[in-house]
Amino acid sequence: AIPAEALFAFGDVFISAEDYDHAREIIGVLDEEAFSLLLRARLALATGDPKTSLALYEEAFRLWPANSGARYLAGVAAMKLGDFERSLSLYQDALRADAQANDAGIVLARLQLAQGQPGAAFDTLDVFLRKNEDHPQAIRDFATSAMRAGLFAYGEGARARLASDVQWAGIAL
Repeated sequence: AIPAEALFAFGDVFISAEDYDHAREIIGVLDEEAFSLLLRARLALATGDPKTSLALYEEAFRLWPANSGARYLAGVAAMKLGDFERSLSLYQDALRADAQANDAGIVLARLQLAQGQPGAAFDTLDVFLRKNEDHPQAIRDFATSAMRAGLFAYGEGARARLASDVQWAGIAL
């Protein structure tokens, strides 16, 4: 008599708690295919099978394409497989779906910086910071990407903003 949404949430909690047997029980009784696929994908990732996880996430996206959390976790699976282009795409999708749901914008920007694309990282963090205005790590990375992209006024502005936070002032300076 428990609604599918609640079972899905319980399954997610069990996976987070590493109680995989109870998560499998819930997966076995879920009637909602999207929820079942997402839990199976998350379970595969949690138990060290990123290849299966990514395949299950891809199948689940047909049913629930704008799930930011699932796209983020699929990005994690792709990274574990060494498929950085796919992970970039998945983190970008997660950011587009909901910039506040997770730190996909920060992870994506750091990947872009590592690939020598500071302008792309700057744009990514600009989008992320519109919904997460006071996220100090994002502001710091924004300043770094701006400076590397030659956008010095933006970089200095971000550092000044970060310097106004007592806990981050030393890093900003």
